[in-house]
Amino acid sequence: MERSDDGPEHAGTDSSNDFSIKVPFLPTPDRRSDFRLIHVIERTSDELVRLFDILSDARFYVSPFSDPFDALDDIARNHPEIVVADAHFRNMEGLELLARVKRVSPSTRVILTSWRMDLADYRQAVKSGGATLIHKPFETRALLGSIERALGCPRRNQG
Repeated sequence: MERSDDGPEHAGTDSSNDFSIKVPFLPTPDRRSDFRLIHVIERTSDELVRLFDILSDARFYVSPFSDPFDALDDIARNHPEIVVADAHFRNMEGLELLARVKRVSPSTRVILTSWRMDLADYRQAVKSGGATLIHKPFETRALLGSIERALGCPRRNQG
C-alpha cells in the first residue's frame, strides 16, 4: 500500500476500470478492537465507493472488494463481523456467496443488496445463513439499521 499525506490507500479493482479508495484511518493493532470490521463486496466501483464512504463515516473499518473470490480469501483470513455484498455477480450469485462465506467464517453475518431478488431467494438466504436482504436503492439509515440488527447492538459513538 502506498502512503499519501492523507494516510494509506486501499485499492480495489473491477474488470472495467481501476480505482482507489482512500482509507480515512487504519487502526493500529492496539486499536483494532475499537472498530468493527466490515467487508463490502460490490460489482460497480461507484456503489463500492458509496458504501465505503457510508460505513467509514459510521466508524467501521471497511475492506472493499469488487471480486467475490478475492473477498472470500480475505474473509477466511480475517473473519469480519459483517459482509455487505451485492447479490449478483457475473461469476457468482448471492446465495452461493452466502454459502461460501458461512463455510469459511461461520460467525460472519451477511447482508445482501439487490435490485432484484424474489421472495423464494430471500427465504432461502435467511434459512441458509441468517442473511438480510436490502433492496436497492436504499437509504443510509436502512443500511446502518440492518448492520446494527445484525450485530445485535447499537453502533458505537460515531464521534
